[in-house]
Amino acid sequence: LHELDLVAGPNFLVSFHAGRPIDAESVARRVKAHPELAREGAGFLLYVVLDELVDSFFPTLDGIGERVEDLEEAVFAGSGDVQSQIFALRKDLIAVRRVAGPMRDAMIVLLRRDLGLFSREAQRYLQDIYDHLIRVVESVEDYQDLAAGALEANLTVASNRVNTVARNLTAYAAIFAVITMISGIYGMNFVHMPELDWRFGYAWALGLMAVGAGGLWLYFKRKGWL
Repeated sequence: LHELDLVAGPNFLVSFHAGRPIDAESVARRVKAHPELAREGAGFLLYVVLDELVDSFFPTLDGIGERVEDLEEAVFAGSGDVQSQIFALRKDLIAVRRVAGPMRDAMIVLLRRDLGLFSREAQRYLQDIYDHLIRVVESVEDYQDLAAGALEANLTVASNRVNTVARNLTAYAAIFAVITMISGIYGMNFVHMPELDWRFGYAWALGLMAVGAGGLWLYFKRKGWL
């Protein structure tokens, strides 16, 4: 965003700016298209410049709207860099609001004070610019709310993902705990353990491990933990 300063008098308009905040050729075409209004003084020229300046916000807002839609899709797709994109979007929205908000306040001054620069018809045009600025500020506020909602949704999705991983780890820990318990029981060095002298004792222990682990796996699978 480039700063644009305007100094207006009854028969002159001076602008100070860096870069190209507005299209000077478009301003010239609009002034030439209404010579009868241009002859009234610098008020009409000031209106055209302000109107071009306010209209320059809308392509930016359209681009921000597309970014918001892409972010909403990325949040539910589980993209990794969503949070940084949201913070970048909020930073851009704050920059737009810092410009549009003071402009709206300045337009209120132009509408309520008789500065001797605007005819009654030009005064109606100023109301149109003010209405456009209201739309810009309201759009920025709406996008800020959407960005905040996207950030909250992203945090919720991330929290759900962490919970899913925690459930998976808990389920597998329980399965291996059963296997460890059975192997621990038959690893004890007691003398009177009938299964130790049984021909099929080893297969019996492995079978217990398989049945215990398989039963827990089915249980956690039905609960949606795996």
